[in-house]
Amino acid sequence: MSIQVVCWNVLADCYTSVCWKDRKSLLSAAITSAVQRHACPLLLLQEVDHAEDFYRPLLASLGLQVLLAQRPGKEDGCLIAFDHQRLELLAEETVDFDDLASITPAEDNYKRLMFLRHNVALLAQFCCRDSSTYLTVANTHHYWNPNFPEVKAGQVKYLLDRIASFQLTQLSPSDTPVVLGGDFNSLPSSEVYALL
Repeated sequence: MSIQVVCWNVLADCYTSVCWKDRKSLLSAAITSAVQRHACPLLLLQEVDHAEDFYRPLLASLGLQVLLAQRPGKEDGCLIAFDHQRLELLAEETVDFDDLASITPAEDNYKRLMFLRHNVALLAQFCCRDSSTYLTVANTHHYWNPNFPEVKAGQVKYLLDRIASFQLTQLSPSDTPVVLGGDFNSLPSSEVYALL
């Protein structure tokens, strides 16, 4: 099985000084080119705001269906767009990394609070219509601050555990390939990459 994937942090409005009117025309052209020219059936975007008034209509016009995981208390999130003519959606699940705070021992209150960063991931399982093979896709956005490598590593470990659990709950074969995309906000020498 061969599949093209585009993965891109599109940068939410609150993190840029460029006006949305200028950005959206550039984003529209770049996304349209990726999907049409390269026949890309799978698009993974992070920091997606304007989901309903821009991304969903644009992607629908390109023949893509949209899944979205909103960050708790924030305006942006992670998006998986897919060509429903080529990929049949079987299941989806949102991963809320704030859950790490609730599974941290109660006596370690500092660590519990440290994990409350409002980051999310989105998991989806597909069946490729032309080959009847299964595919698990994960799109994630991890905490940005370089002074908290333990938060990033914790988020990645939790994500890998959730992907494994997600795969077990589906009816797909145990050797189903995983496409993992996202903004990990980490350097190649980091513990995040070592874990991956």
